[in-house]
Amino acid sequence: MDTLVKTARLDALSVRSVGEFAHFRGRLIVWDVRDERGDAFERGSFDLGAQDAPPLLWGDSGDDVIGLVPRVSEDAIGLTVDGKIVLATKRGREAVALIKQRAVKHLGAVIAIPPGGAVRDGTGLRITRAELRAVSLSVFSQQQGAELMQMRGRTRIETVDLDELAEWRAQNAKLRQLAEKR
Repeated sequence: MDTLVKTARLDALSVRSVGEFAHFRGRLIVWDVRDERGDAFERGSFDLGAQDAPPLLWGDSGDDVIGLVPRVSEDAIGLTVDGKIVLATKRGREAVALIKQRAVKHLGAVIAIPPGGAVRDGTGLRITRAELRAVSLSVFSQQQGAELMQMRGRTRIETVDLDELAEWRAQNAKLRQLAEKR
């Protein structure tokens, strides 16, 4: 089985108190959008019912587990994750602080592709079957249009820049239009 590391953009919009965890929701993968390597995922390529909650990693190395992703779902746009950052870990607290400062802006995915789960199509891989092994907070992104949509944590509610929110909503509307055309 081949293992790929994919990343997607995230933006922290708000943070508020929820006890021992910082919760986030983010768009991990956008269907049929080529990443920097030319790879694209087809809708339905993940068997979401068959997997356990993947771990949440600090960076792509896999050395620092800082939480888990108990919910993974798909819609017409792509794959969405709802995750928890454990604030009892030093790295978890650092991650939340860096997201709030927008120093860390991306989600990453460690994905296993089973034999026959992808076809090379001249531009890259067309991925039709994949297993999500882990999600990570990452500094770099490979796929446009995927981002953190919401974050709640142990600190007070942060104000949302209305221009940034309007820009995010416009981008999300464009992605929905693309999804409806397919």
